[in-house]
Amino acid sequence: MKFINILRRIFFFILLFFIVFYFQKSLYAENLDTEKVHRYLLSQQNFKSGLAKSFSNTFDRQLHNQSSTYDQALTAIAFLLLDDYKSAAKILDFFKAHWNGLGYPNFFETQTGGRGIESTVHLGPNMWIAIACLQHDAFTGKRKYTDLAYKIAMWAVELNHIDGGIVMGPFMDWAADWKHVLSAENNIDAYVVFNFLQKKFLNKFDQNLFSKEKFGIVSFLRKKIFSQKPRIPIGPDTDIMASDVLAFSILAFSPEEFQIDLGLSVDEALDIVESNFYIESDEIAGYDFTDFESKETFEREPMISIEWSSMIAISYLKAADYYKHLYSLSGKEEEKRRFDKYASRAKRILDNLDKKALPYVRERIAYPYATKSSEQVFPFAPWWRTPTGGNQNKLAGSLAGTCWRLFAEKEFNPFEVHKK
Repeated sequence: MKFINILRRIFFFILLFFIVFYFQKSLYAENLDTEKVHRYLLSQQNFKSGLAKSFSNTFDRQLHNQSSTYDQALTAIAFLLLDDYKSAAKILDFFKAHWNGLGYPNFFETQTGGRGIESTVHLGPNMWIAIACLQHDAFTGKRKYTDLAYKIAMWAVELNHIDGGIVMGPFMDWAADWKHVLSAENNIDAYVVFNFLQKKFLNKFDQNLFSKEKFGIVSFLRKKIFSQKPRIPIGPDTDIMASDVLAFSILAFSPEEFQIDLGLSVDEALDIVESNFYIESDEIAGYDFTDFESKETFEREPMISIEWSSMIAISYLKAADYYKHLYSLSGKEEEKRRFDKYASRAKRILDNLDKKALPYVRERIAYPYATKSSEQVFPFAPWWRTPTGGNQNKLAGSLAGTCWRLFAEKEFNPFEVHKK
């Protein structure tokens, strides 16, 4: 009888363990599965045009069959990371066929390939297409799209320059004269392209041209943006901050360049990120689009950007690698502590973001744009809102959120040339 009671107790504890394990597992969405991400990206890609829909499962009808140019660059790079060069080429072939020397609009209609909901031509998305072209040729070892990247770069060279920086666009649109508007993030994108191309083209004219463009952008960033520390604004005529400006700058410059060219250390920049953007909201921890002070200027609850939190995670991984290398050379405990701190912060971010993963049927998984739907992102742009959710009260799936989460999983910095 005593033996039977012991067996019953063992069975009870085993049953209790499985019940706890099941419910604990159900509290969190599944972790990143790169095969499921691949299937999601393929499901978003249109067979005819090659473009991929930027959003899925949203009740925002204006976003149906819309392909953000920036998102297309991210998706092409994601396909490269997933060894799907054919799907990456479909996207880049579309842009190669549609280059007219005037710059790409911010959105295309997915099925027809015509202009999408936003016809504005901006510097940043065009630079991202150039980055995707250069990444493709680095991955494949072929020179298939480098010439397109060069043409896009030369288009940027012809845009208006102010204080060394390149303006956001060639003409007025959406009630803004983009010929006189400067964006820190757009200029960082351009710096990356000129840096890539300077290493590819050996003739003296191109070397000098790209060097001059890089020097102008660095001067603009140092004097007009980073000199405002600890508030690093999105542009020279505003006090509003955005977390992607800091993340992009960390990814674009080496830690040594960051200190010399921009006038502050990577550690200072990451401290600014942590103190101005880190929040706990919607049952996870991560980073908002904008800072606490800027959010006070308009009515908006805190929310976490999956895309920008992922790029911050990669920034932490880059800083961790830097201090790991220094520690291997010097053996200093302070450098090891920084390595441990930054690696831990990167893991914290990704563990939290995975709780918002969106499993779909047919073994697909996506990540949302942000942790809230239908919310205005920045005070100056009432039209820029997070997409509304869709069926089953789920957040909308986002190419940008999904691709950047994949980049973080692969510890991949798209601002550095990678070869397979």
